[in-house]
Parts: sequence; structure tokens; C-alpha cells
Amino acid sequence: MNISQSEIQILLDDNDLNNPLTTSLYARILSSFSWYKILEQLNEKQLHSALSDEVIKKIKSKCLQERFKYARSMLFENEEINR
Repeated sequence: MNISQSEIQILLDDNDLNNPLTTSLYARILSSFSWYKILEQLNEKQLHSALSDEVIKKIKSKCLQERFKYARSMLFENEEINR
């Protein structure tokens, strides 16, 4: 399935983790881009969503899953996150 850049932006802006396209998009972003690019492109709310269990479990690499769980714990250790 091909989606346009404007459709991607709408998904990111809506930030709806109940939408399977959004969770897949975040998983793809986490799997494809460097950490610094991710931090540059996503705002805090989007990053919080991207590091949720719903998204992390969609990443195929167990090693990457653990890295993002660790990053989440360091960034949001004092906050409640979707677990």
C-alpha cells in the first residue's frame, strides 16, 4: 500500500494508536531511521506514542525492541506510558 506524504503527516498529526496504519508507521519509522533523525522528526507526544508497547511489539527485531524499551524507560521513567 502506498500512501502520500500528506497522508503520512495526517496520521502523525492525529497520533491515534487505535489506527493500525499509525502504529505500523511508527514501527517503520523506529526500524528505519537513526535515533537522531527520529528525535528531529517527532514531537514529544509523537515520540511518546512511537515508544508505546503497541508500536514496539510490531518491530520484528527483538534487539531493536529492547533498545526502544530502554530508551522509553530513560526518557519517560517518571511518566505513565501505555504498557
